[in-house]
Amino acid sequence: MLLGGWAAACGTTTPTAPGPGGGDPGPPPAPNVVNVLAFRVLDAEYDVASDRLVAVSTVPPALHVLQTPGSTWSTVALPTTPTAVGVEPGGGRAAIGHDGFVTIVDIEALSVDRTVPVSTDVIDVVLPGNDWVYAFPRRDQWETIRSFNLLAGTEDTDSGTMRAGTLVRLHPSGDFIYGADNGLSPSDIEKYDIRDGAARVMYDSPYHGDFPFSGNLWISDDGTRIYARSGVTVRSSPSQTEDMLYSGSLAGSGSVQWAVGSSPLGRVLAVFSGSLDQIQVFGDEFLQVEGSVSFPDFTTPSGGVTAEGRFVFAQSDGEALYALVQAEASAGLQNDWGLVVIDESSIP
Repeated sequence: MLLGGWAAACGTTTPTAPGPGGGDPGPPPAPNVVNVLAFRVLDAEYDVASDRLVAVSTVPPALHVLQTPGSTWSTVALPTTPTAVGVEPGGGRAAIGHDGFVTIVDIEALSVDRTVPVSTDVIDVVLPGNDWVYAFPRRDQWETIRSFNLLAGTEDTDSGTMRAGTLVRLHPSGDFIYGADNGLSPSDIEKYDIRDGAARVMYDSPYHGDFPFSGNLWISDDGTRIYARSGVTVRSSPSQTEDMLYSGSLAGSGSVQWAVGSSPLGRVLAVFSGSLDQIQVFGDEFLQVEGSVSFPDFTTPSGGVTAEGRFVFAQSDGEALYALVQAEASAGLQNDWGLVVIDESSIP
């Protein structure tokens, strides 16, 4: 277990796990500081099976990999500007979306495996570990999912229609993807089947204006609950009659910017637009408010600068959270992204 409280940067001198490629992951982070990053985060994902955090940056175009609880980032240069990242269950590979391409990175070897063409500007990407990669379109209105067969080298576009701009998450079962549409009123969420390889649109939620969903979603680590940007939560089920049924809401200031449900912690953790400087903590069964944890400030010669949460991930055993934070824009910091870690003992 890490030291109590918020942490980043340096700590003990004994690494606890090998890094990507077998390298030294560095010491566990030290308490009570923001670990300022040398890159700016565009998108990030976390694989609970390997406890690896992956992020992409645009300047320079690169994939960055952190083997938690270490503090050393490994970097892989990308052939062109990334638009999104997805990590394969098990943490062995990552898929990076681009405008017209998807790059597959071998995380163990820390090298680009291949870059394949896809017929869309990719807003989101999923790599489930079934030798397919799924690219979701950014532009136009009614579109199709690009399913690329990594073994055959072919693209399938017969998914059925879905909305361009949809943001998606892989269900922990690996059998389905859920998506939240953007640009439609009322907003909705829907489900895609990937059990046979190429993605196929299944159905949307049973609600059409009854509850807002607001264009993004997150799925609990056990796959039983979906959290929408609006704060609405619904169940996830393989049965359509029970799937995406309302199951309560997360109460916070503004909209949800990021959410994670951790079974080992028994908590749902969310960052809201009206209180970006803290994580709101909820019970995972009844969604009752348990409290909050504030981010530490960025430290500058002229004083502290507020850190705002962008991404939050839970370690597989629930012993720590990893937050990627950004300094408030008004401060104008050149290096304005950081990593913060919170120990289980500090979570209400």
